Amino acid sequence: MNTHIQKIGKLELIVIQTQDQEPVPALEMFPNATLELLEVARAAQPESFGETGNDLLFTQNICLVRSSDQIILIDTGLPLESETSPLLEGLKAVGITPEHVNIVFFTHRDGDHVGGTFTPQGQPVYANARHIMARTEYQDYAKDEARAEQFQKFFAPLVRKNLLEVVANDAIIAPGISLVLMPGHRSGTTSVLLESEGKKAFLLADVMHAPVQVMHPDWSIKFDWNQEIAAKTRAVMLERAEREHILLAVPHVPFPGLGFITRDANGAVIWQNAV
Repeated sequence: MNTHIQKIGKLELIVIQTQDQEPVPALEMFPNATLELLEVARAAQPESFGETGNDLLFTQNICLVRSSDQIILIDTGLPLESETSPLLEGLKAVGITPEHVNIVFFTHRDGDHVGGTFTPQGQPVYANARHIMARTEYQDYAKDEARAEQFQKFFAPLVRKNLLEVVANDAIIAPGISLVLMPGHRSGTTSVLLESEGKKAFLLADVMHAPVQVMHPDWSIKFDWNQEIAAKTRAVMLERAEREHILLAVPHVPFPGLGFITRDANGAVIWQNAV
């Protein structure tokens, strides 16, 4: 199980790989992509591609934030099929048990981000934690007919057990840890901003899915709720990340999914791995 720890001032950003890395056809995932532009991107960022210019490498990385007195888990991953999972094994590898987690924050409603909240027997995995979702995403999740069954399985029990807290879209959920609404992938997709000792990191939810979107922010993945809004949100985020030198943590980019936005020798905007 791959784990990585990155210091953000006094905060520790812990990344756990929870899904195996696999190639996916880029032309199928990104409707606006072309093979010619993918080959250019491959030359600039070969580590994010598979054996061909049409294959992008996808995985899932889940982040935790550890401060001097709190542990915050960002999303819970896929549903548990047994008493253990890659996420739980990763927690164990860095000396954390579910009982240690103080806050669980859900960035958005997709099953691979909210699924691992309960055991197969229906008990909360992180029983001691506050479970938090931003208001817009929660309200839209609750009335999402396509995900009604999922909502009843993963969120209604949190409400019944009085474990779910719905907060403002820009809430501060812990010292140095605040929420930033970034709609597009879902209507209320909410990223997490870390700030400590002059350093910053964005835990990005699914605002982007691959480094090629840095060079082509208008390329929205086919799964986005609104591809136009997603592209606009991504462009604004990337501009801020470059301007403020914000570390980006991206869930589906090859492990550990950490990078900065910078410029190449010709002045083109590119993704630069941080590790």
